[in-house]
Amino acid sequence: MTKSEYRRFMKSVLQAIPSAQRAVKSQAACEQMIRTAEFQAARNVMLYLPMPEELDVGLLAKAVLQSEKQLLLPLVDWNQRQMTPMAVQSFEGYGDPQLPGIRQPMGGEPFDIGRIDLVVTPGLAFGFAGERLGRGKGFYDRFLSQRDLSALRTAMAFHEQCRAEIPMEPHDVSLQMIVTDKEVRRVKPLR
Repeated sequence: MTKSEYRRFMKSVLQAIPSAQRAVKSQAACEQMIRTAEFQAARNVMLYLPMPEELDVGLLAKAVLQSEKQLLLPLVDWNQRQMTPMAVQSFEGYGDPQLPGIRQPMGGEPFDIGRIDLVVTPGLAFGFAGERLGRGKGFYDRFLSQRDLSALRTAMAFHEQCRAEIPMEPHDVSLQMIVTDKEVRRVKPLR
């Protein structure tokens, strides 16, 4: 199966999860992440503003904001095809008129990527060896491959998004930990 075929398949898997079940699973995954030693030790945590079918990390954002941790959200520059972590004081976002459904942080200040401890990424599918299949624009692969970024690279996903194997290319960046509504999987990244 090609990457584009796999993306279509995984989008249908995500859309098949009823919204009430999605909310329960999102809460369970957030609770799993909050209990990890990696999250507890992190001072600067980068999350994402979820799209409707993605795992909602709102509970995790609340835990960050209620602690001594700094919440970071990605601001996307579509022309430069890059993301900038923004230090924010709330988990609010607004819609991007260029791409409906994409949310951006409201306000905030750019944050030094070298100081990020934990990055939580979204995606369509995740492999048992840390592989990540995104939406095909490459923003997270470019961000995660920056030399100055030493943060733990993680993902949060519904259990249904985890597969034994997913298609990877040389430029794809693997993750070190995947947290779902059912488990925490720590892996040694392939690249």
